[in-house]
Amino acid sequence: MKRTSITSLLALGSFAATASAGSIGINFASNQSAILPADTAGVDVAHANWNNAPGRAGTTTDITGPLSGKLVDDSGSDSLVAITWANSSANTTWRTNFPLNDGDDKMMKGYVDLGNSTPPGVTITVSNLNQFASGYDVYLYAARAGGAADASVSNGTTTYGMKIGLSTSSSFPADYALADTLSSEPSTTWDIGNYVLFENMSGDSFTITYARLGPNSGVTGMQIVPVPEPDPLQLWITATGANPGNYDFTWESLDGKLYDLVSSTDLSTPIGTWPVWEGHADIAGTAPTNTLPDVPGGGPTRFFAVIEKDPPPLLGENFDAGPGVPGGWTAADNAAGTAWEVGDPSTGPAEGPDAAVSGAHCAGTNIVANYTAGADATLTSPAIEVPAGGATLSFQQYIDTDGSGDVGAVRLLDAGNADAEIIDGAFPVTSIEGIEDGWTGKSFPFPPAALGKTVKVQFQFVSDGDTEVFSGFYIDDVEMTTP
Repeated sequence: MKRTSITSLLALGSFAATASAGSIGINFASNQSAILPADTAGVDVAHANWNNAPGRAGTTTDITGPLSGKLVDDSGSDSLVAITWANSSANTTWRTNFPLNDGDDKMMKGYVDLGNSTPPGVTITVSNLNQFASGYDVYLYAARAGGAADASVSNGTTTYGMKIGLSTSSSFPADYALADTLSSEPSTTWDIGNYVLFENMSGDSFTITYARLGPNSGVTGMQIVPVPEPDPLQLWITATGANPGNYDFTWESLDGKLYDLVSSTDLSTPIGTWPVWEGHADIAGTAPTNTLPDVPGGGPTRFFAVIEKDPPPLLGENFDAGPGVPGGWTAADNAAGTAWEVGDPSTGPAEGPDAAVSGAHCAGTNIVANYTAGADATLTSPAIEVPAGGATLSFQQYIDTDGSGDVGAVRLLDAGNADAEIIDGAFPVTSIEGIEDGWTGKSFPFPPAALGKTVKVQFQFVSDGDTEVFSGFYIDDVEMTTP
């Protein structure tokens, strides 16, 4: 989570940053059941002043209340946020059999009905969100009017699969149920629920798509909840004396964090949009404070902020620049007909993953075919310096093998010692075999023998000589991060 501090160079005093909107609730299909301003609804953050959005499609101007043509936040004030929603079906809206005892019932009562449409379904776009400097969480609620119904919900990065529960009775908030299974997992394992949660989103806009995979269901509501602002950094600015118009900047800092000095002449604009000043970006923290000396002030009136952020992963690969093995990575095999490839797994064997974890591509053994007998194939990362203070390797894994001699492994190679294998701690990770239901996340700390060294991460797949072959070993979202 980012921390910021804002100071005016002119007055050398502290100012409060422009306040962002509070939580925003949208009650879709409000023509079926409108929410009154005093009604409260929501699973984790219940609040009043939900916005009523009638009809199968519309924009901010179609909002009927509490303020006509505006999206208000939980205080009833205009949030300045904009919305559009659209339905790929010709259907309009429909309703569940919930009673209308309170705001939760009303929000879950009516829904944008998809009829028998196929994806993309209901598409909701929300914009002007830069005011949420620390990011925001998005809740998407759904309900059904009849029998069992499946749906997938995506924000373009993560796609959840859900079996929509409850149709005739309710006791909210107790009956709210989170669905957080990924759509790439078998649909038989999807959570039974009535909302999904996209956490820690950021950016000025987002689009969420709800695709109904069964009858009698639709989108009932949405909440945008700002992530709480962390405690602000303390920032001190002092004149240098030797160079008039230049200043020394000192701020509270933490080891392991990075800092940007940003600036603007307009205090009303969101700090997240301010440009970096004089190239002072990605400054490593030196706890308890950092100092930038002799920085031009750029007067006569200018505002400055220091933004704290986490360092990027030392290694971060989602394989979506392809198809093709990413630059710096190396694929090798024994010419037995199996190789590590990068591509869209949905075009491969039926037992393989339906989709990558993020984006369109992942890496896998023979993306469009089963692996072969007698294979030995490796995919090796670029060389990476492992901090002496420690780091963690994480990745997503999908495995479909015979469970008897066809196995995957993860190894560490010492790039400074002719790629000699490092055997310590959990490494090598072996016996990756059998059948798992969908993608699973894996995480391993680098062992002491790897700390302070330059290493490569190698994914290996080996099959025995029998002809019983399967879809194989797939990986996605490989990261090496510091603690």
